[in-house]
Amino acid sequence: MLSYSVHRGNFIAKNRLVRSATVTGYADKEGYLNDKVYETYHDLAYGGVGTIIVEASILSNCRGYEHFPRIDCDERISEYTRLASVIHEGDCLAIVQLTQANYIKDNKEVDVDNLSTSDIEQIIKNHADGARRVKEAGFDGVEIHAAHGFLLSRFLNSNYNHRSDKYGVDNCTILGEIFTAIRDVVGYDFAIWIKLDTVNADNGITPEDCVRTCKYLSDMQIGAIELSCTPSIVAGIKAYENEGYNKDVGMEVMRQVYCPVILVGGIRSLEEAEEDLFDGFEAISLSRPLLCEPDLPNKWLGGDNTPSKCISCNFCIKNPGYGCVLNK
Repeated sequence: MLSYSVHRGNFIAKNRLVRSATVTGYADKEGYLNDKVYETYHDLAYGGVGTIIVEASILSNCRGYEHFPRIDCDERISEYTRLASVIHEGDCLAIVQLTQANYIKDNKEVDVDNLSTSDIEQIIKNHADGARRVKEAGFDGVEIHAAHGFLLSRFLNSNYNHRSDKYGVDNCTILGEIFTAIRDVVGYDFAIWIKLDTVNADNGITPEDCVRTCKYLSDMQIGAIELSCTPSIVAGIKAYENEGYNKDVGMEVMRQVYCPVILVGGIRSLEEAEEDLFDGFEAISLSRPLLCEPDLPNKWLGGDNTPSKCISCNFCIKNPGYGCVLNK
């Protein structure tokens, strides 16, 4: 099933393997793309994956996050245009993950509870502007990053969101308004996906919360939901033993929604990936394994069922810019 193409509206992915957005740390300090970034995505595209989600691209009103790519102004469009071409040359769908990592006002970071209505309107606009730039650059879609402790995930987290307005009473509201704002700007020939946590280690997001959010977004006709968790970099994953740590919640989500669900998290073997697809997931996302072996999809699709060499040491995530320890 891994080799089956995926047809969704105007989009066709050549197979059901997705490169999940993963921070490489290769952009320069100001977030500009460079030859190392293009080389990395070239290798991924020609490694056989069907869809590539470009790593967290920072939106306006964010501070910090050096060496993350940025899509916060029109000046960035040209370098993303080159990146889209690199990915498309490898016959891959090209998606960009939009990330409002934090929100800075008057030179200070503002938490969820203290954001004004106009601040939230600006956050929504930032996503729409980012999506417009991504579309102008030639990409096929965007993924809204609402996981891993970044700002949008904090709206969904009861430990951070104590608001009494509509953004607290129904904490999915901001996601719905972002989705609508993006759709109004990009039209219907452009994919809009979202990344969500199945659970958060601080118990601020529960599996039940995740299912409710997914139902809300499915009813709004979100293009696809990619399910992760926080923390997302579980160590000690071994093929055939403890793979797919988001699957149980993902199965419940699929019973409740109508949109495609993409599973990420600790998948290390071809057998696990095929089983997950058989169980109903639209596609399988890989992160750390593709930092280790960009050509792993070609190996699996070519009949080599050797599991990923990734040992889940998390060196690549804890040390952005250095790549996989096994490749040194």
